[in-house]
Amino acid sequence: MNIKLSAAILVTLGWFSVYAQPNDFENQNIGYRDKSFFTQVYPIPYTDSLILINFLYKIPHEKLFFSKEGEKYSTSILVSVEVSDSSSNYIERQFEVRSVTLNDFALTIDPNSYIEGNIKLKVQNRNLNIFAVVTDQTSQKEIFFREQYFKKILEDEFDLLPPILLERNSENCGVESKALVNFGNSIPFNNNSYQILFPIKDNLLESIFIKLISVKDTVFNGKVSRTELGLQKLYPCDGRMILKSVPDPDNLSLFYIDSLTYKLNEGPLELLISKREDFQKKKSFKYVVKWLKKPVSLKDPELAIRLLKFMISADSIKHLLKIGQHDLSLNNFWKTYDPSPETRYNELMAQYYERIDFAMENFSTISGQSGIDSDRAKIYVRFGKPNQVDRGSNGDGKVSETWTYSNKLRQKFIFVDEKGTGEFILKYTQ
Repeated sequence: MNIKLSAAILVTLGWFSVYAQPNDFENQNIGYRDKSFFTQVYPIPYTDSLILINFLYKIPHEKLFFSKEGEKYSTSILVSVEVSDSSSNYIERQFEVRSVTLNDFALTIDPNSYIEGNIKLKVQNRNLNIFAVVTDQTSQKEIFFREQYFKKILEDEFDLLPPILLERNSENCGVESKALVNFGNSIPFNNNSYQILFPIKDNLLESIFIKLISVKDTVFNGKVSRTELGLQKLYPCDGRMILKSVPDPDNLSLFYIDSLTYKLNEGPLELLISKREDFQKKKSFKYVVKWLKKPVSLKDPELAIRLLKFMISADSIKHLLKIGQHDLSLNNFWKTYDPSPETRYNELMAQYYERIDFAMENFSTISGQSGIDSDRAKIYVRFGKPNQVDRGSNGDGKVSETWTYSNKLRQKFIFVDEKGTGEFILKYTQ
């Protein structure tokens, strides 16, 4: 029975990264433009003329069809990667089949659960087209394809390699193991403190100079000392792609930066690496710090200010709107309520507008009333999801909902659909 819901290989690399330079890659989504699919192509200089192409993919469970057998849910995907030259002449193709079996139905629709993997192709160092297709084996449908253009790596670019964004992983994969974040060319805008690894092909190098420019702010500019000499091993574990450093004095110089990513602004990020303090010879990597699941109601700053009506008076809202520069006014307002002012990401602000989105989507009525103008929205936005919702009917035969908050609030809110249109009016509070 098909239900619509949303092999371990050890790969040893001389060096490895989840990012590629935007100047080297033109990521053009020719096919299914689904922002929840993440891919990244990274080339490793193998010899003077050969490169090893690594194609990383991250496919969300919620976009796949799962087949139920007993109490288990299974799915399988086919990932195919083809490389051609700039004249579209075929060079090489590789593919792999990945299967997943889950015991928990919730994981099949979890937007934060993925199938992750890496496909390697060894090709000549020249301008290339890289074409990838993902097929859902359960439904036999192509669910994603993308074409990317790769420019030949120049000789003076071989040693300063792109950074790797890492996060701590389950101890099931080893105490020293780190998971690749891998959201394409984006760095997630959140409160997580990711680790940035800089692998340099120079085992005599003891320090490098790094500068991070987030939008217009320089959040780091300084010297970073070498942590170790080694190579990187990439392997799947606990559903993630894990990167582990292995000591090797004849391989790479590895440099790390910690506790910086939460200081990054939402928007463009430039990362400069140099062997010299004056940065006269440097390599630039450009990324986007992106709020991957940003609430829809927060994307328009003027609307977001108007939606503060559950917190402040109409006069206060008018004052904020008169100031102008709505995005700046909005951020300044929320700074007052920021539980972690040392970070750029404001989790209270995020939570507020996530509740707004939920109300808009779930409390609208067939009579045309916006969900955000409903009585249920007023309670939901203020107090969040109730611990229990009971639907029934009152003494007049009207449909009712009772929301119970068993936390510190310890209250019940009883709503009644008086007109049968889905417009639930708050009648009683207990």
